[in-house]
Amino acid sequence: MVSLDRIYQKAKKQKIMTKKEYFLSKKDYDKGVSIMVRFCLDFVVARDHKILLSRRLIDPFKGFWHLPGGMVGKGEPIQEAAERILMSELGLKPVSIQLQGYIEYLDEKILGKGLSIHSVSMVFKTVLEKGTLKGSFQAEEMKFFSEIPNHTIPVVKTFLDKNWSALTE
Repeated sequence: MVSLDRIYQKAKKQKIMTKKEYFLSKKDYDKGVSIMVRFCLDFVVARDHKILLSRRLIDPFKGFWHLPGGMVGKGEPIQEAAERILMSELGLKPVSIQLQGYIEYLDEKILGKGLSIHSVSMVFKTVLEKGTLKGSFQAEEMKFFSEIPNHTIPVVKTFLDKNWSALTE
């Protein structure tokens, strides 16, 4: 299992969050996520009526398919967060993003940590610059799907079920 501390250290090394004020110590992060709502961005990348999903390597939902995404840092503009997250998750910058709705993760469990996290994620339909997709230490395996695969995070599955045709046109 990958610890939050290891994720934090890798993110610092990879300069995923480049502004120092976006970082929290591990202790502050653990405390914050246990008592507050995390604000995140998720991204729908569609091609040929298929949607890109990646398989999580970390908790919560380790082994499940999900939309690429990540947290917004305090003071970080959404457009900058979108560019940072997409670069770190997929290796490409967005050409455009269009708000599609939100997903609310009411009770994400970080196994072995005893943490329960509540996250709200704004979902954007995204067009990426040309180039080769690459995964991250959080999710290396990526695939385009013409239907929602088994072992998709349940709230992501619900969102995709409701919005599939609008997202893939």
